[in-house]
Amino acid sequence: MVDERTHLAQVDGHIAKAKRHIRKQERLIERLGARGYDLDEAQNFLFALTGALNGLEQHRLLILGRLQP
Repeated sequence: MVDERTHLAQVDGHIAKAKRHIRKQERLIERLGARGYDLDEAQNFLFALTGALNGLEQHRLLILGRLQP
């Protein structure tokens, strides 16, 4: 069970980091859009970041399920 708690702490850290990256990318898209740049690649990267976050959140749920008595 100690291993699962360690994994939970790790995935929580990864989730927080992914959310920071997403916010940063969203701000970048706003700045680029305001300057008239093509946003396709920036939006694709945001989509990839969001997908990674979803995967991390699903992994977190699996870990929580293992911690249930």
